Order: sequence, then C-alpha cells, then structure tokens
Amino acid sequence: MTVEADFKKLLQQIADMLRAGSVPEEIEAFGLVHYRQRLVGQTRVIYQIKEEEIFVHMFVDTNRDFATVLHDRLMSK
Repeated sequence: MTVEADFKKLLQQIADMLRAGSVPEEIEAFGLVHYRQRLVGQTRVIYQIKEEEIFVHMFVDTNRDFATVLHDRLMSK
C-alpha cells in the first residue's frame, strides 16, 4: 500500500468513526476534548470534531516533540 492510500484509508475511517481516535494528552492538558489523533505509519494526524464535521489540523511526525509543535502552533496565532 502506498502512503497516499494509507492516508486516504485513515481519513475514510475517521469519517466512518469520528470518535475512534484518542485525545492527545498534550491537547487534553488545555482542556480541549473535541480533538483526536490517529496514526498513519510515523505520522500523527490531529483532527477536531465539531458536531458531525471533521477538521484535520495537523500532520506531525512522531519523531518530533508534539508538545513543542503544539506550543509553536498556538503561539503563532
């Protein structure tokens, strides 16, 4: 399977089962519970659920420190 096919499969799984992913600890620490994560290989896919809509926010390599990535992203807004 190609990387593109893996991502397409994951996105379809998210659409079929919105809440199947886990809430990332780093995001939960901010009190945000409408976010989930799923893994594709070495990539964390961070998405938000708003009612029945899904918003994919980030693709983060698992080798990166997610707390730092999240902090940098929040501080850049």
